[in-house]
Amino acid sequence: MALELVVNYNSYVTLEEADEYVQSHYLSTSPEYKAWFNDSLSQEDKIRSLIASARALNNLRYKGRKKVPGQKLAFPRVFNTFPGHLYLPFVSQYMDSSLLEGVGGSDGLEAAKEAQIVNSVAHLTLSPNIVTSVTERTVQGILYSKAGSAAESYESSLDRSSNLMKGIYNQDKVFYILNAWLTDSVFTL
Repeated sequence: MALELVVNYNSYVTLEEADEYVQSHYLSTSPEYKAWFNDSLSQEDKIRSLIASARALNNLRYKGRKKVPGQKLAFPRVFNTFPGHLYLPFVSQYMDSSLLEGVGGSDGLEAAKEAQIVNSVAHLTLSPNIVTSVTERTVQGILYSKAGSAAESYESSLDRSSNLMKGIYNQDKVFYILNAWLTDSVFTL
């Protein structure tokens, strides 16, 4: 059975959209670009990574509700509104709101597409040993190790480790992209 990427079912993007995004947003010398366009990486591996990324994004907690009842993926979304009230994402005075995805009537789908690709590329860039090492330290509760005069402190938050185990491989960038929709986002009345 051939693995298939189906937009609005198991992915927000097509493989062509992901290829185009990586070509236009990463330098050809960057590890992300090299990992995505690696000759030994098959199309099926890219598809597997994109599907896993969409699944991981779907497991995050978002504000609002799905735009269409019964839709498979978390996006597109709408903010919950009550009669006479409109909720808008808070945007810092230092940020032009036109630059933030999800603001200005958007349903967040473009942000979800970008987050899926960024997370998928980060997944392919990370060494599996790094993920295993962080996961093992978290499970064992190891915060510090010393061998002779060399010492290493592991101060990665449990939140970051937990997200790595859930399949969010570039937490900072993914959370920045989806900021307006995540439950920890600041909203104003």
